[in-house]
Amino acid sequence: ITERTPLLMSAGAGPNGIDFLYSNVRVGNDYEAHLRFLMNVKDPDMDVDYLFLETYAVFSEKVCKALMAGMPIKNLQLVKAVIYENDKEYTGFSIARISKILQSFDEGKSTYKKINRQGSWVGIKKIVMEKTLLTQIPLEERLVFKAKEDTGLKLYHESVVDIIKSVAPKGLRFIPVEEWSRTMTF
Repeated sequence: ITERTPLLMSAGAGPNGIDFLYSNVRVGNDYEAHLRFLMNVKDPDMDVDYLFLETYAVFSEKVCKALMAGMPIKNLQLVKAVIYENDKEYTGFSIARISKILQSFDEGKSTYKKINRQGSWVGIKKIVMEKTLLTQIPLEERLVFKAKEDTGLKLYHESVVDIIKSVAPKGLRFIPVEEWSRTMTF
């Protein structure tokens, strides 16, 4: 996320809301999520390939086409989105819905404050991946996934990152997991 990345939110509950993000049920190919900007944005810079919706990526059509052509990604569904703001409608974006949740962090080598009752890590400062555990999971199951330790963190395998980078996306930067920190600025 950069300081110019427009932040999005649902345009409301109902038939075009984003409740599908929190279930394991895939939505139909004709589904269209309605979004709006979190804050009133006059003339937003929409010449970007990445927007941010809560903890989900919203990719441009350019990035989505590359992902669909690159390889089948079992746990990724690209859901069409329309963004409404000040009587304008922005199309050509899709929400990257990731359905797989994997335990993937090394508890002994990572730095965090505590683990809550739900099993989520609180106050993560440093992540070290549990490589032994991950290598036991077939690659197609871990191309994209949510970290069980913090489902707000979405992890993309290097091969998927390479596909996205191949189209030179604007407004998007990838950070290796072990270099990440919650206090990073872009």
